Amino acid sequence: MPDITPSTIKPFLKWAGGKTQLLPDIDKRLPRFIKEHEKFNYVEPFVGSGAVMFFLFNKYGKNMNKIIINDLNKRLIYLYETVLHNPTDLVERMSEINIHYKKTTHAI
Repeated sequence: MPDITPSTIKPFLKWAGGKTQLLPDIDKRLPRFIKEHEKFNYVEPFVGSGAVMFFLFNKYGKNMNKIIINDLNKRLIYLYETVLHNPTDLVERMSEINIHYKKTTHAI
C-alpha cells in the first residue's frame, strides 16, 4: 500500500447500493479490535464506490496493515488501479475529455 496519510478521502463515484448513508450504523457495529486500534487487514470483495473502505481508512487507516479490494467489474478495478498508480495521467486525460466535451456541445 502506498504511503497515504488518512484524512478525509471520500468516494469519487456514485454507486448503486452504496453504503455512504449507512456508515454511522456500520461504525457502531465494527468489531472491538478495530475500535481499540489493533492492526488489521481489510478485504472488500465488492468495492463499488468504496464508501466503507474510505471511511475505515480515514478513521482507522494507521492501523490497517493491508487493504485488498475486488469487484466483478474489471473496469472499476482498473479505475482504482489508475487512481492509485497514475493519478496525474488520469487527471490530464479527464481534462482532455472535458475540453473536447466543451467544444462539441452547444447551449440550448
